[in-house]
Amino acid sequence: MARIRDGDAGAYRRVFEAYYEPLLRFAQKHVHSADTAREVIQDVFSRVWRQRAGWILHDTLRGYFYGAVRNACLNELKRQATEAHNLVRTSREYASYPDLTPAFGQVPPSPQEELEAEERRVAIWAAVQQLPERRRMVVTLRWQHQMSYAEIAEAMEISVKGVEIQLTRALADLAKSLERFVR
Repeated sequence: MARIRDGDAGAYRRVFEAYYEPLLRFAQKHVHSADTAREVIQDVFSRVWRQRAGWILHDTLRGYFYGAVRNACLNELKRQATEAHNLVRTSREYASYPDLTPAFGQVPPSPQEELEAEERRVAIWAAVQQLPERRRMVVTLRWQHQMSYAEIAEAMEISVKGVEIQLTRALADLAKSLERFVR
């Protein structure tokens, strides 16, 4: 660590080579994508090198890297979930856009835009149908029925935290399924 902090690229490379493969396997278990796992690992190591001068280790080197990768994976899953949620929300808003056009005097969508919006709606519906039952139910109650987390928790006889967990996992699943629309 001290050598890396002093800018020793050889020490950094040895640490990278020693930890890269095990961390990659660890990350893949969290993000379920080899490409995303590689990006996460690269980001963690890149951040260590950029911030090496102020790098303080409160744990073992192994513990530090596994914790950093775990946190980076969780952040990536949250980012994916947010993108999926925004995609679904945008698609739902876009679905009603043509009906609002005359009222607001906006230019109606082109046939190509309507076709793309319909393709997104169909893909979202199909992706939601592929979710495990509890996740599908949480998504349906939240987005179609506009129920609050507390209402969903009561209806499903689970905790509000359970609703949050199921929704977060559902959004991560949807982000993977709808990746072609997100990027």
